Amino acid sequence: MFSIYNEHILKAFEELNILSQANEIVDIFNRQEKLFIARTIKNEEHKGFLAAIGYMSHLYLQSSLFRSQCYIYGYITSTNTNNVLMTAQSTRAHLEITSSLLFYFFKLKKYIADPTNEDLKNELKITIQKLMAGSKIVITEDREKIEAINVLTMISHADKGILEFGGNNSLMEYYGLLSEFCHPNSYSLVMASNISEDKVIDYNTPFKTINLEVMALFHESIYFTSKLFIDFFEMLKEMLGKAFLIPTVDEIN
Repeated sequence: MFSIYNEHILKAFEELNILSQANEIVDIFNRQEKLFIARTIKNEEHKGFLAAIGYMSHLYLQSSLFRSQCYIYGYITSTNTNNVLMTAQSTRAHLEITSSLLFYFFKLKKYIADPTNEDLKNELKITIQKLMAGSKIVITEDREKIEAINVLTMISHADKGILEFGGNNSLMEYYGLLSEFCHPNSYSLVMASNISEDKVIDYNTPFKTINLEVMALFHESIYFTSKLFIDFFEMLKEMLGKAFLIPTVDEIN
């Protein structure tokens, strides 16, 4: 679908000893393409809570896959053209959607462990409505006001879940670094120029200067979140199929 990294980026990856990981990111993107579903059909025989959650969750899952693909593709193409600011934006955005997916996974897991608990049932319903809101505030058909979940809340919950699975990397730590770098002023101070001790300023040409330290940060984050996303996506998809009534996949020729 796209050209793999050019020779200058390959050389930088080799210098950083991350070439195999960079290729693994491309492999994950290719795996995601195989998970794409063109159409689903709602089964009219499916009724009630399990059907409603199954329908919304499946929609959320495929929407998350779409966003993840876009952000990973954005990382690959912007890295290949050395568009550092766009690499930062894609990397941070992918961390956000990965955190959202993990946040929902652990909410779902909590409900499945105690499906007769009405509080957990209501919490799950509200959670998926908030994740599917698409804006900070949404008004439902029942005129109920729903506020979106703060991204820092999702990242914090995702980090706790990662620890439960034996992981030790922190999404919040990456997010803090990426957020600073994504700010246009911060980017321009870090990457646009070099100031010597005697106040001589050398200005960098966009897309030509490769900063290995910055490249390593972006790579480390997207590599971590790409692996998290694909693993938890497949686990969440399996959980939905076992515990809920999901739409039927329509095989389009």
